[in-house]
Amino acid sequence: MFNFSTKTLGLIGGAILFSGMSFAQVCGGSPQAAGVSLTLNVPPILERYEDTTALVSDIVLSCPAGTAATGALVSTMSQNVTSKPLTSGGVALSEATLQIIQAGAVVNAYLGSVTGAQVTFSNVAFPAAAYIIRISNIRVNASAAGSGSVNVPITENLFVTNQGVAVFATPTPVIVGYVETGFATPALTTGVAVKNYVICTANPVTTATTSFSATVKETFGGAFKAATSAGTCGVAPCTVTNGEGGSYTGGIGAGGATTVTGLGTATHGTRFELKFGNVPAGATIWLPTVITNGPLTVTLGTAATGAISPATANPPSGTSTIPAGDYGFTATSGTASVYYDVTATDNTVLGESFDILGYVTAAANFVSTSQPAITLSIAPAPLTPSTDIPTFNATPTVLTVSAFNICQTNLLFTYVTNQVGFETGIAISNTALDPYATASSAKGTPGSCTLSLYGPGAPTATKIATPSGFPTTLDVGNTGTFLLSSVPGIATTGFSGYMIAQCNFLYAHGFAFIADALGNSNGTTMGYIANVLPAVRSGIGATPEALLQ
Repeated sequence: MFNFSTKTLGLIGGAILFSGMSFAQVCGGSPQAAGVSLTLNVPPILERYEDTTALVSDIVLSCPAGTAATGALVSTMSQNVTSKPLTSGGVALSEATLQIIQAGAVVNAYLGSVTGAQVTFSNVAFPAAAYIIRISNIRVNASAAGSGSVNVPITENLFVTNQGVAVFATPTPVIVGYVETGFATPALTTGVAVKNYVICTANPVTTATTSFSATVKETFGGAFKAATSAGTCGVAPCTVTNGEGGSYTGGIGAGGATTVTGLGTATHGTRFELKFGNVPAGATIWLPTVITNGPLTVTLGTAATGAISPATANPPSGTSTIPAGDYGFTATSGTASVYYDVTATDNTVLGESFDILGYVTAAANFVSTSQPAITLSIAPAPLTPSTDIPTFNATPTVLTVSAFNICQTNLLFTYVTNQVGFETGIAISNTALDPYATASSAKGTPGSCTLSLYGPGAPTATKIATPSGFPTTLDVGNTGTFLLSSVPGIATTGFSGYMIAQCNFLYAHGFAFIADALGNSNGTTMGYIANVLPAVRSGIGATPEALLQ
């Protein structure tokens, strides 16, 4: 049972309501002299705002002896009823149940028909001897009630008729639940950085590093629920509030007719959908099949609807740093969805949470261009109440996780010119073919180069596409050349200054050749090797950068 000492709900403790009413009342037959006692099976349940199939507390009516009669009981909720639809004898009914109890045993039970916010139990045989009416398995759309710091009440009114005459009604609405936000906004786990990778090294399974971690947390004890409330919660048996199922699961008939089963049963535990987007082809996502944090256990599944379909761990064979209990999957057209179901929990523990530690692996050079960051959308699973219990209505939280970036080499040409009769020839080589490669070294890739010129007369564009004559894509092991005068924007105006070439591949090296009176036998020439700039240049006040060649 939820620990109400941690919440200021303004609740009336225990099972307390309308005992010893002063006016003549009945439960279903003719008026009796004694009053009617109305209680709840548990205090009003704290409902999750995201829940569209939120189970409310049972109402229990203790009815003294009277006259046997047949009538109808109508339960009117403050929100639309979403109890699981069922059919009995060709009649559309629901799992909402009215039990007639005598001497502690259910002597008859009825299924209710649902219309909007009302549940109607028809042709109910009310006994002459003292009995108890218990209304069970009523679910409502809590997401329509609103949420916030002040708990929003869910109320229920009962109205009993006998031969067209109103014989009983609750004098005031009965509070059977309070609605508040059930889950904190999923977020990247504090202290665990998202890791991005470069395509030429990627994230191989042999030395895979953790890519991301996301945290899912409840806001009150009991928001996470298993499919059933079996087991021990703290030191006592779990209550109905620990499971997604209803309070009555017996098989009954509609008015004692054909037996109907499946009452009050949940399809699965609290289920969260993880939807990945922008997953590049050739990448594999790995997630733990089981996550345990104290009494909380969540299990990874692959089915969007129905009972959980647990994912089987399939770690890669051979040398791997992927945990043995992880499940690896790929995307279709860049997207993939998996699900975590709560399979064990304890509603006496407040604010349970679980961390989803993920790996995104790929071999070197699995794609040839930069990939946008992978997105991870997390929300309670938005399923259909008619086929799945529970279902939710929540806006997914979109998290940005690992990206795969192009490998890049930045070359600094310290002086280039095409003024006063001078010309500069540029050569850039993709030197990824060599005798030094090992199994663990980064692999060379083809790529393009863009230019940035700085100095008087520089083009206004920050970056200039590779000029004509230079390959659009410079293959591994090849060299491309061009003249400075072929760079767009300076062919006629001339330029003197420095130039940076950003090449989207590793192992780029450059050479500049400056000539006076190019083509004349008496001209002068000089050349130099371009410097390789570090990926991050030193900040102000730091030591001078060490350039490479």
